[in-house]
Amino acid sequence: MNRLVSLVHVRQEDDRRSRWADRKLLDRITRTPDVSVMSVTGYDTFVSGRRKLNRVIDHSHELRAMLMNPYGAGAMRRVQSLGDPVPLLETYCKETAATIERLVSLASAGKKVTLKFYDDPPFWNLIVTGEYVWVQYCHDGHELKSQPEYVFAVDRDKPTLGLFSAFYVHFLNQWGNPQHPEYVRHARTDLPQ
Repeated sequence: MNRLVSLVHVRQEDDRRSRWADRKLLDRITRTPDVSVMSVTGYDTFVSGRRKLNRVIDHSHELRAMLMNPYGAGAMRRVQSLGDPVPLLETYCKETAATIERLVSLASAGKKVTLKFYDDPPFWNLIVTGEYVWVQYCHDGHELKSQPEYVFAVDRDKPTLGLFSAFYVHFLNQWGNPQHPEYVRHARTDLPQ
């Protein structure tokens, strides 16, 4: 069944075997031309390094990031579903600002970086690294860090087989949606268009 859905890895935060398999998987991922991320704040991917994707991100040429608008109605609905909204919303704003600063530094280093925001509460956290997609469920009432992370790979011989294509198409549909505005920083270090 794992082969049928192209599941190559499952990670749980406190599992030593998961961390070992994580490192083994990351060693297999060589240079990927682009990384696409759809996240709540992007902090764990770009800033904290919790996912340990820094090497993959640093070696990519193009980064596309979609983050939840921390000032939108969807963010308010999300924080209300998780408990005390005021401190959590402040955390989202700080983490999103830190992610933007990291993306600016990556753009300054010569990477093509595009950032968009979405307003609906998130359903999935997605990271596409070449032939792999990292997926976590994060709908209302579910804290992202408490959810397992699944990694699906594309089957080169049968690309429509498995869940890689489904999640990647979901990202592309969200990315192409004109309701999600592109972020442009009005400073000397603008993010490239």
